[in-house]
Amino acid sequence: MEKVIIFGASVGGKKTYKMLHSIGLNCEYFVDNSEKKWGSYFEGIEIKPPVILRKNLADIVIASVYYEEIELQLRKMGISPDRIKTRESYVKNFLDQRMEKYSDLFGTVKRGKQKEIIIDLDHGIQVGGIESWAYTVVKGCIKEGIPAMIYTDMEEKEIPFHLEEYTKHFNVSKENFEREILSIAKDMQGYLPFVFIANWMEQSFWAAYILKNIYPQDVSILGMVHHDMRCYYKRNQYIQNCVDSFLCVSSDTRKKMIEKYEISEKKVYYKAVPIDVVNISKEENEKFTIGIGARLDKAKKRVDLIIPLINELEALGTEYQMVIAGDGSFYKTLKAFIDDSDLSSKVYLLGELPVEKMREFWMGVDVVVSTSDSEGMGLSILEGMGAGAVPVVTNTAGITEFVNEANGYVVEINDIKTMASHLKELSENREKVIRMGKNARKTIDDKCSLKGYIDYISKKSVE
Repeated sequence: MEKVIIFGASVGGKKTYKMLHSIGLNCEYFVDNSEKKWGSYFEGIEIKPPVILRKNLADIVIASVYYEEIELQLRKMGISPDRIKTRESYVKNFLDQRMEKYSDLFGTVKRGKQKEIIIDLDHGIQVGGIESWAYTVVKGCIKEGIPAMIYTDMEEKEIPFHLEEYTKHFNVSKENFEREILSIAKDMQGYLPFVFIANWMEQSFWAAYILKNIYPQDVSILGMVHHDMRCYYKRNQYIQNCVDSFLCVSSDTRKKMIEKYEISEKKVYYKAVPIDVVNISKEENEKFTIGIGARLDKAKKRVDLIIPLINELEALGTEYQMVIAGDGSFYKTLKAFIDDSDLSSKVYLLGELPVEKMREFWMGVDVVVSTSDSEGMGLSILEGMGAGAVPVVTNTAGITEFVNEANGYVVEINDIKTMASHLKELSENREKVIRMGKNARKTIDDKCSLKGYIDYISKKSVE
């Protein structure tokens, strides 16, 4: 078996190991920056310190959300960039070698008359920006008479918006990667012709890739660019020849795809994500209410910055209450801080709310806050604005296309002091909150039409 080294002995490393092992690659060992892990075993394989990479010439697969930092670390260690591989490169090579066999396996099919839209949610039915986007798109397609389907994993979470009949569940455990891909491809074959909208580039994506090779006139693949992170840009850079086009959630990400990652501008498009604007008057809150809706994870979301933000608000003597919707790895830490600081009467952790409840959540807040440092245009920000909440957010990719001095505040990444001062100001000026909230809602109404978005992706699917 060909040997590789996986950098990152955590959740991402486990997924990468299972995937690569299933297609015939052997992980020689894991590498991790955490000294506590060195000498222990992960998936039955030893974890070693990064310095070992200078002595071993095997290829390295980075399996961490901290891709950019690790890549820089390897470069400083003198590791050749040619040794750093994407897991997608191994999967594509594996499938390409078997494509002739797959062609015989699938054969001829009876095709439908109208193109289906298939959206992948291989990471499961969750409450998050990508998932909310997918549910909204499918709901919009159904309304417009366009056949649509969600492909997701076997989780038994409730499907929102009564989309049960438009959802297919598959095993995406990566225990037998090829078998899982072929099972999905067999099902997809029954929906030819179709446009596949890829969010995660995992089993469902590779199933669509196989069918695109067998039935090139009947399959279009549209890759979604939701995040402003190097690991995803590198992935998209590698698979650019596997897809027909990319759709970015901001013009900033489109520009970076073209200029920094040298992906043809003819393949990269931008369209503001669709939002159902709440066109009813908001009731005035008794207390100035700050809303945060996000997965409670440190990586990408940087929800760890909520703690210093609360400390700043307290130091400024701000009159406020904060409601936080979401769950994740940082939940317990955040709860412990709230309890230890005796803030449970003004900072409320609501846990993960069903998608249907998030509309009500945003209607109940005055301000939507985001402390993210690496995402594209966060859907929670747009949803909050669509409900009339004033955005006070960090300057991540695409933010300034929607947030301006008339409808909110943009602060630099990690600038919690300035964010707190803006919140303090708004807490003391109800009239300004109402005015800016109305402007925020109008911005979303003008830029994020659901019908316009459905028309757009339907057109892209037949070009």
